[in-house]
Amino acid sequence: MKIEILVDSDLFWADLQKEILAAQDCVYGQTMSFEGDKVGIMFSETIRRSPAKDKRLLLDSYIRAIINDKFLYSFKNRRDKELMAEVRATELLIQENEAAGIKSKFTSPLGFLFHKISMRNHKKLVIIDDRIAYIGGINFCDHNFFWHDMMVRIDEPEIVAYLKEDFQKTWDGENVGAIKTFGDFTLVTLDKRNNEKLFQPVFELIDSAKKNIFVESPYLTFPFCDSLRQAVQRGIEVTICSPDANNWGLMRNYMLWEAKRSGFNLQLYQGKMSHLKGMLIDESTLIIGSTNYDFLSYRAHIENIAIIRDAGVVQQFQKRVIEPDLKNSRPATRVELETDGRMAKRSMQVLDFICKYLKYLP
Repeated sequence: MKIEILVDSDLFWADLQKEILAAQDCVYGQTMSFEGDKVGIMFSETIRRSPAKDKRLLLDSYIRAIINDKFLYSFKNRRDKELMAEVRATELLIQENEAAGIKSKFTSPLGFLFHKISMRNHKKLVIIDDRIAYIGGINFCDHNFFWHDMMVRIDEPEIVAYLKEDFQKTWDGENVGAIKTFGDFTLVTLDKRNNEKLFQPVFELIDSAKKNIFVESPYLTFPFCDSLRQAVQRGIEVTICSPDANNWGLMRNYMLWEAKRSGFNLQLYQGKMSHLKGMLIDESTLIIGSTNYDFLSYRAHIENIAIIRDAGVVQQFQKRVIEPDLKNSRPATRVELETDGRMAKRSMQVLDFICKYLKYLP
């Protein structure tokens, strides 16, 4: 299959910038975080320079409440002059893009008093003409570009056309939940309302593992940890790679506690934050996309997930992700594994309960 794994933003951006400037028909971008910083400006200016006739951006309403991982409506953050300047810069950049012919729409409204703030359109997607699609985990803002992450370039016309149609439906206000197979590539699109059902192929793959499972994610939680624990109990080797420098300390505490009680081999990625997510089962089936394998993805996020059985793509993931990332990781220490993560889990369970029911409200 014509699919390439692009690890980290330098490699991704070098490829994407070239293709944006070569586009003739359309450039469509969908992202959860988009900010008026160097990366947001760089992305916008490149699209403006493109000869493509149709240029559009789908931006999640997340950025109307959270910029640079900071909630904009706390008393402390409202007094943060640098943060408020970035908020104004983001608004101005969107206006300038509109004036330059780049249409923008916001997805997933936040709701009354932010009651839908946890229910995000979490997709990261770029479409170039009818030729190329990119999916993965990279957002267009400075701090996310600095993180360790990946995008996947897809040069398969049928898959590109399907993703392009999904973008158009989202643009029109329709979130589609579906499972579509293209040979060795299965695309799962989550629509929030039917996530529990649509995630079943992933759980079935975990349950059918024969030898080993590798998972890399910054925010791995239940119910995925529950299935992975059952795999360990069946004798399956489960290795988890998670960032030591997690931007959410609560998630780090939970993962340490979960690894101890579940019997996971927890490897802590060193240096910068890792936002990369992927799962490899029995060294033959790869699961990638925007999902973090967490309760929010399972319950309330709109996502793109790819299940890939192509041997060449699997080998790319092993060589470009697993081998270097494990080499750059260290095992969690015995002291770290004594971390009490029960409070972290309880707080997430409360949010999970809320999302379970609020997601059905208009």
